[in-house]
Amino acid sequence: MKQMETTSCILMDHEDSSMRDSSGSSIWKKAIHLIGWIIGVVALYVFLTRYFEWDIFRQNLSQANWRMLAATIGAYCLGLVVRAVRWTYMVRCHQQLSWIEGYHVIMISNMANFLFPVRLGEVLKLVIVKKSFGVAYCSSTAASIIEKLTLFMIIIVFLSLTPFAGYHFSDWSAKFFPFLILLLLVSAIFLFFGTRSMDIVMTMTGKILRFFGMNEDQIQRILTSRLVTYIDATLRQCHISSYTGSRFFWIAGMGLITLVLDGLANYYLLRAFGLYMTYLQAIIAACFFNVLFLLPSPPVQVGTAEMFPVVIYAAGLKLAAPVVATSALLWHVITVVILTLLGFVSLYAVGLRIGSVMNMANKESEINRDIS
Repeated sequence: MKQMETTSCILMDHEDSSMRDSSGSSIWKKAIHLIGWIIGVVALYVFLTRYFEWDIFRQNLSQANWRMLAATIGAYCLGLVVRAVRWTYMVRCHQQLSWIEGYHVIMISNMANFLFPVRLGEVLKLVIVKKSFGVAYCSSTAASIIEKLTLFMIIIVFLSLTPFAGYHFSDWSAKFFPFLILLLLVSAIFLFFGTRSMDIVMTMTGKILRFFGMNEDQIQRILTSRLVTYIDATLRQCHISSYTGSRFFWIAGMGLITLVLDGLANYYLLRAFGLYMTYLQAIIAACFFNVLFLLPSPPVQVGTAEMFPVVIYAAGLKLAAPVVATSALLWHVITVVILTLLGFVSLYAVGLRIGSVMNMANKESEINRDIS
């Protein structure tokens, strides 16, 4: 079965057909970028005019506990490594990819997600792992889908605990329950019924096309096109049979560990400035950040990286806003240094240049053509 799936992926990857970028997608991309800039500019303006004061920033910085800041950096970097191990582990369920190669791909993806809007690193890692290490798109896409589904199931469970953890938001438990049910249904489709659903869709598509008078050769060209083959192979590799035994529990367990490490980073960061919150509150804050950073944002998350912590910590936990603002700005600078440094080191190790990555990020049509 695995050999057949890999063969279909290889055949798909060497097919000569391609997709052209449409004017509609270009307009959509520009609209998303514009929304990101608007959100970032507004957030930065509110942050600078209402919460940030330079004198307070310098005072808080001089009184910071640098050992706690070192612990923050350690927990954050360890979380990045666990994320890389988790994604690489899922790819290795289908194709060969060394741990160090997977680590470099994720570090480049993290840098791209941070530097570019609309989280383009999620797409770039599929292209990089294919061009640099020969991993088929269906294998890396399946790994990314399962990665996100399992992580967001855990996130929604934690967010449903928000009112019980001391956050001063409205009671979201009942509101998150429908999202959890929806996510469970989507996960069930991918894990259990993805291939069956694809077979039904293809059968129905064939019947509809025949009804409108299309001949069998045209129908077969559509149903065996590169895009359809890609979707079919991806769904097959998302199937639960690929994650039997302890694999699925390892994947979910590592997802939980990443959130715990992110929570520890949040906890140590605020403790460095004399602010206290519980470990559960810190993990829930990490869940909030994972969701909020899916929103459109400007490059380097200018404005959003400062304002989101203020909303969560100052509004949600009633912590001192000026101190939270200091920690948010300092941590933004630190993460820029960490992600850029690790990303450039991985670019050098893989043999890529930042110019080629930026070129891929700016050419949506080329990415679409490569993947589909």
